[in-house]
Amino acid sequence: MARKDGSMAKLGAGGYIAWMLVFLAVVSGLVYFDLISTDGVLLRAFAYNWALNSTIVAVLFIGILYSFGQVVQVGRATWWIRRSWRFGHAEQPGLMVANPGGAPPLLSAVGALFAERPGPIVFDTFEFRSILDSVGTRLDESREITRYMIGLLIFLGLLGTFWGLLKTVSSVGGTIDALAQAGDASEAVFSKFLDDLREPINGMGTAFSSSLLGLAGSLVLGFLDLQASQAQNRFFNNFEEYLSRASELGAPRPGGLDDY
Repeated sequence: MARKDGSMAKLGAGGYIAWMLVFLAVVSGLVYFDLISTDGVLLRAFAYNWALNSTIVAVLFIGILYSFGQVVQVGRATWWIRRSWRFGHAEQPGLMVANPGGAPPLLSAVGALFAERPGPIVFDTFEFRSILDSVGTRLDESREITRYMIGLLIFLGLLGTFWGLLKTVSSVGGTIDALAQAGDASEAVFSKFLDDLREPINGMGTAFSSSLLGLAGSLVLGFLDLQASQAQNRFFNNFEEYLSRASELGAPRPGGLDDY
């Protein structure tokens, strides 16, 4: 929350990033031990369908980077507020911004407002709600992108499942037809039957491997999205409380921009 002297409380973005890094380290450790194990399944599962599984991993990687970017974004916004925003003198209440042009993307609209109105500003109710709505909308849009990626991972996993099942059904049907046309039980026919069974097995491998990677990826990205959402919610609550002080004539503290 905002402090009694009007300064913006620290977001603690480093704490959220630390939890995200710890979680990724644990997941990476589990993947590493599976890869070096003689009976590991991930590499073999990945090989069943390189194209689809590579797409799943790529979406997961992009989602991880984007989740970290969300936390860094609100951290930059808090740093800018703590560095540039100050309440005016008791004789001239309001809020002043030392460097409105240096506003981060999340608060670009706020920076533009202060650039147009230099000097201490006391917001009315309409301006107060407009600024909060602007920041809240930007935060909501960033959350929607992450949640779309989570849904996309699940969709890709299901897509691979049905793709593999279709390959399995088609291959089994072809194998049965080949046996029916052979008409005998010679060794050559039996050998061909074993060869034909590889296609249904590959189809099941595609189905299960894509489901495994898709669901595991959505789990990883879901935890990172949770941390990013908590960081954003904390920032928004601090920002709302801090900004509300500029809408009250009795809120300013002694000292202005020259005191920091």
